[in-house]
Amino acid sequence: TVDIQMGSVEEVYRWVREDKADMGFASLQDGMTMDWLPLAEDPLLAILPPEYDSGETAFPVEAFNGQEFLMPSMGFDKDILRVLNEHGVTPLIRTTQVSDSAVISMVEHGLGVSVLSRLVLRGRQNSVRALPLEPRAVRELGIAARPQKELRPIARQFIRQACEMIEKM
Repeated sequence: TVDIQMGSVEEVYRWVREDKADMGFASLQDGMTMDWLPLAEDPLLAILPPEYDSGETAFPVEAFNGQEFLMPSMGFDKDILRVLNEHGVTPLIRTTQVSDSAVISMVEHGLGVSVLSRLVLRGRQNSVRALPLEPRAVRELGIAARPQKELRPIARQFIRQACEMIEKM
């Protein structure tokens, strides 16, 4: 039996640490102390109103300075804050407690700008402009798990199959 739960990155890490889950799919966070199996890089994209057209093929991270910035919820903020902090960028952050689709809609209606990943945007970006960040920024997706030797054989098999599936994508 496979029981799938959805939560923030912090919750997923906590569930594995507290032995409530064998493993969790998440983005790699600083200070993570569990076994980590990297699966893929997921590029981060600037989410801009549809009328934004600078002719650029990428969006400079520094251009977020002073902008109304809609911060997605569910732990994704850590991936974004890491990038903003690395470049000393200070937008006017508006924390949201809404879904990624709602953030996209808010940007579409001119309420601010944001950053989401290519995976999150897949099939949902018709109403906004999405440009890769410059310099390039990604979040590393993978599996957080207890040490392999502690995992039950079925959990190790699940991880192997998940890795094989990702390689084919």
